[in-house]
Amino acid sequence: MLSITGAAMLPGGFVWLWWQGVPALYRTAGSGPDAGNVRLNAVTTTRAALLAGFVGLGALGTFWLNSRVYRITARTFELTERGHLTDRYTKAIEQLGNDNLDVRLGGIYALEQIAHDSRRDRDQATIVEVLSAFVRVHSRALEQKSASRLEPASSEQAKQRLKDDVQQDELEPPVDVQAAVTVLGRLPVRSGVQRADLTRTNLTRVNLVKANLSGARLGEADLTGAFLDGANLSGANLLQAKLTRAFLAQADLTGAHLYGVDLTLARLHKANLPKVIRQGARLHLANLTGANLTNARLGELGAMFWGPADLTEADLDGVDLTGADLDGVNLTRAGLYRADLTGAKHLTQEQVDNAYGDEFTQLPVGLRPPKRWER
Repeated sequence: MLSITGAAMLPGGFVWLWWQGVPALYRTAGSGPDAGNVRLNAVTTTRAALLAGFVGLGALGTFWLNSRVYRITARTFELTERGHLTDRYTKAIEQLGNDNLDVRLGGIYALEQIAHDSRRDRDQATIVEVLSAFVRVHSRALEQKSASRLEPASSEQAKQRLKDDVQQDELEPPVDVQAAVTVLGRLPVRSGVQRADLTRTNLTRVNLVKANLSGARLGEADLTGAFLDGANLSGANLLQAKLTRAFLAQADLTGAHLYGVDLTLARLHKANLPKVIRQGARLHLANLTGANLTNARLGELGAMFWGPADLTEADLDGVDLTGADLDGVNLTRAGLYRADLTGAKHLTQEQVDNAYGDEFTQLPVGLRPPKRWER
């Protein structure tokens, strides 16, 4: 109120200064015959300066007023936008609970659009939680495997188990579950916002090619036969996850938690698994052709290579294979530069001859490096 009153008084004050105040300042100025001209010039100069100052003050006032209007407009727009997003979110949540598949799919994609439209990390975090819960609830129930099926066996017994499992795991995920997981894998990357929490979820044969699941929680999830080629699983929690027959070509597993993970028959062609320091992972019949296992400490994985795993052309630079069972493992053209195999079990001279190494490669007692390693 005071600012409005002050603004209304400014023009009146300016008029008074213009006609009365300025001449009063120079009423006694000057002497002699040119005193009148001197006072007139002084009054004219002062009025010009006063006018310039008033114009500048008016410009500042206009700028302040415009900025205030802009802030009010922006705030109003933000509140309106938040209201629209809230309405859209509420409607999308209602759609997720609908019995009609098409309506549920609409709700899933509506949440994805909201995540893109909203600039707030908290909104996306909420959407991730909602979609993760949707997948956990609507995915097929996990089948319990008997403890005997998780123990090592002969190659023929293992193959029969795998054959039985293939018949059980042929079903693909429900359409809406696949859609929700796909959305989770392509949401915007925002620091501090978790990608997904799919712990103990049945994701058999799910398609997540090139999905971004960095840091996602996938502990004890069943990803049997999942398509994860080119997926970003760096830092993901795969504690005791099942990745039997999973397609992981060129996948990034840097820093992933692989304790107890089952990679039996998994395709890991050119996958990135550097610095793997986890226990209990199983790679029976796994294909790691061209995989990057630089500085991995595979010996800590226990009976990791139970069965003839394929490490053809794998990059094992600096790998620690102390305690690893390499019986039947294919090391053709695998890079064993600076690798430590001194405590590896069942490593043969033929396997060594088929691999590449250098003078820094450490071999078990009784095995010798090929002459070509000395080049």
